[in-house]
Amino acid sequence: MNKLYSYKGQLVALSSEDVVKAISAHEKSLRTDKFTYVDQQAFQSQVDEIKASWPEAMRHFVRDRAKEISGQGPVTLTAVRRAILATCEFIAQERARLNTSTTEDMELRLLTAETNLATIFRRAPDPAVAPCSIASARRYQENGKLIRIRPSVAPRNLVVNIPEIESADIYVQSMYVEAARRSILLGYVTKDDLKKAKAIEKIDADTPDWKKKAYSVPLAGLRPMAELYKECGLTEIPISLAMESVPNVANIPILAPKALQSMNKGQSKDEFDFDASVGIKTTPKIVTVATTIQASVAPQPKNDLGTLGDL
Repeated sequence: MNKLYSYKGQLVALSSEDVVKAISAHEKSLRTDKFTYVDQQAFQSQVDEIKASWPEAMRHFVRDRAKEISGQGPVTLTAVRRAILATCEFIAQERARLNTSTTEDMELRLLTAETNLATIFRRAPDPAVAPCSIASARRYQENGKLIRIRPSVAPRNLVVNIPEIESADIYVQSMYVEAARRSILLGYVTKDDLKKAKAIEKIDADTPDWKKKAYSVPLAGLRPMAELYKECGLTEIPISLAMESVPNVANIPILAPKALQSMNKGQSKDEFDFDASVGIKTTPKIVTVATTIQASVAPQPKNDLGTLGDL
């Protein structure tokens, strides 16, 4: 059903497709020619990492999902992307089952955002299921800085609890798009930026009597993802995973609080293809044995994957 969103200074009812189109259009409007944007969201290096380091059960899970998604055709990188996201959903379920202090939805917000960041660095997401009291940070490059995601459905401020400030060097703000069950990265702050920010008293929305001191930086005060790309030497960026510049919060649909959603009876949400809506197309090509053998002398088509069966 359509839900209520705060968008361009108004409270409006939007379909899932409208939400995705608005966010996608704004992301495209912020791109510059400083980076090359590629129309894929999965890479051979991610598959190689899954093969080398993921637990066997997880390798089998993502492989089976990719084959199911591809049907009778060859496995494409688009199918791999969707299979990785399906794996995120499974991990979110398992984390919520093992840890009563979290929920599947909270974990999916984090996992989809971490998958975006990992993909930007051509890395596979971390498949760890075991619960952790503080969300883990990760180095995406050798000797790189520790980076941690701060997910939110209403990212007006990046908030980090004071006791957790040393857990990462960089904190990236992401927005979870409930309509698509995916995330987009908006901007970041450094640990030093947070230490200079004003400490606030944070009240948990689900437990109003629970309070904790935290550092808070408004969305407008974040550093742009372009700055992080430049610092890390990234020049080719997958489309629709992050906004190059920090968006104006008024220009992206922000889900209204649950208390307001009852005002809108809505309609059945439209079925739509998210990947196609942001320009990602599955263009399968038959991969023969000869093609695989020749891979060392001829580059493989970007959207084809002939080695998935080895996972």
